Order: sequence, then C-alpha cells, then structure tokens
Amino acid sequence: MLSLFAFLAFVMICLTCGALILTPIKLRLRIYEALPAAGLIGLVLNLGTLYAACVWRGKLDHTAIYSGWGMALLLALLLAAWPLHKALQRQGLLERWHSLQAIGWRGLLRSEPELLPVGLMLLGWGLLLSLAFNQVLVFTSDGVRSVVGFDLPVHMAMIHAFLEQEAVPLQNPFFAGRPLLYPFMINLLSAMLMKLGLSLPQALIFPGVLLCLSLLSLLYGMTLRLSESRAAALLAPAVLLCNGGMGWVYFVIELSQHGFNPLLTLYQQGHNYTDLPEYGLQWFNFMRYFLLPQRSSLLGLPLILLVALLRASFHLMQGAMIRVSALLIIVSWGTCIFSFLFCETEH
Repeated sequence: MLSLFAFLAFVMICLTCGALILTPIKLRLRIYEALPAAGLIGLVLNLGTLYAACVWRGKLDHTAIYSGWGMALLLALLLAAWPLHKALQRQGLLERWHSLQAIGWRGLLRSEPELLPVGLMLLGWGLLLSLAFNQVLVFTSDGVRSVVGFDLPVHMAMIHAFLEQEAVPLQNPFFAGRPLLYPFMINLLSAMLMKLGLSLPQALIFPGVLLCLSLLSLLYGMTLRLSESRAAALLAPAVLLCNGGMGWVYFVIELSQHGFNPLLTLYQQGHNYTDLPEYGLQWFNFMRYFLLPQRSSLLGLPLILLVALLRASFHLMQGAMIRVSALLIIVSWGTCIFSFLFCETEH
C-alpha cells in the first residue's frame, strides 16, 4: 500500500513540476491536453534530476530518489519564478482561477464539450491497455509467460542493473565494459518504482498505461486541431492501436470452421492475425510490436506529439516554444550523451 502512495506522490510531483513550467505561459491547450503535457514535462524533468542524483550518489537508492524529486521541484520553481511573478502582477492567473471556480464542473463541461467524450474514450482504452500490459510479464506455476518476446529480457536487464549495480552511469548489461547507449529513461523509471516497493509487473504496467493514455489524449487533441472533426479525433486512437493488415480474412475463414465462435477461434488457432508470414502478411500491430516491447517508445512518442502540440499552441510565441522544447530535448538526450561520454569502458 505504501508503494502505491509513493507512486501517486511521484505522479503528483510530475504534474506539479509541469504545471509550474506551463502555467505562466499563455498556451492554447485544452484541459485534456494540458494535463498530459504537464505530466510529461514534469516526468522528463524528474527523470533528468533523478539520473543526476544517481550519478552523484553512484547508485540508485532512496536518497537519490528523494534528492531527484527535490531538485526537480526546485528547478521547476526557479524556471517558473519570474514568469509566475509577472503573471501574478497582471492578476492573470488569479482571474483564471476565480473564473474556473465560478463556472463549476457543469460550466466546465459546457465550455469544454470534448471533455466528456475524451474521458469516456480514455476510460475504455485504459481498460484495454491494462489488460494488454498485464500480459507483458505473467508469473505462473510453470514459469514466466510474456507476449513481448526477446525485448523483455533486455529491459529487465536494464532495470535490474539500475537496482543492483553499484555504479552509475551503467555499463551495458549485455556487453561488459561498454556504455549503455539504449534510451534507458523508461527503465530508470521502472527501477525507481521497484525501489519504492512496487513489484516488477507493477513497475512495467503503471507507467506503461499512463504514458499510453497521455499519447492517446494528445493524439485526440492533435487530430481535432488538424481535422476539426470530433469523430475523426475519436477514431484516431483506434486506428493507431488497432492497425493491421488483411489477416482478418483468415480469421473469418477460421471463424466459420469453429461454429462462428470468435473466442473459441482465437483460443484454438492462436494466430497473430496481423503477422502471418506463411501467407505473406506481415503488418505489425502498433500496440503489439511497438508500445508493449519497445518501451522507449512509451516516452518518446508522447513527447513528439507534445512538442507538436506546443508548436501549434504557441503560434507566434516562438521564444517560449523554443525554451520549453529545448528543456525537453536537453533533459531527454543530455543524460544519454553524458552516459556515453563518461561511462568508463575497457578496450
């Protein structure tokens, strides 16, 4: 139970850091865009400071974790101090807060008509994503079962390397003495959650589902801006997550052979209908072959959409857009470059 409270505390810290950075800037973001935007910016900032604390401590421990959280909050306050001061002087923030209090939740739903359909959409996809991520690592009486395949041992090795190695930056867990060049931030996040008490499956599932929901929420906003169609925006997540090829034709054929019972057909045939090399069909499903196994995409894809949305929201505010985008790029890539340059190697 304490581990779940620690996870929720980390989520709130990320949202707070992101909100401190975004609030003083006059963005044209809707609520369902602003929430994942604040969370992602805060997450990138926290992971960057966490990694810096791990390098300072030489390992990932509770001192490094709490120091990283504190540095992230302090850095967010420093970045937001002057803009917040100017905004409070103009009373723009107070006016926005008082107007939000005045209209209430019903008024908010009327002023943001997309809020309810987006919430229902995210609820439905959240349940589906929870079921999907729950299959990433399953412990059974016969051993370990996973739908991910070869990628899972790679990520598990990185996570346990952060937990067990006494030196940060890490060496490559598969090539001793070589630096770790893979984008490891998402695995550092899972290692931190395990250090706080979560189990390995929980450390894989919780951030995976939340980051996927952030991706879908930002995708909805981007599609709505481009198409100006709510139907297209609601359809975009389904197109992204349920893409495939012509394998459904063979599903229909096999369905007729099993009395048109879809569950029985799926259970007995056991095909991945988006990947049937024996029929020359290899249309990799986005969720199955990218989001679940390639964990770096869980953080990278929402950040790409976030930068695009910030660009669309800033319009003429080029300077502010450059500052926020630069912050994301520097923190995201700076740690990897640092690891590459300063990790001791043996030749």
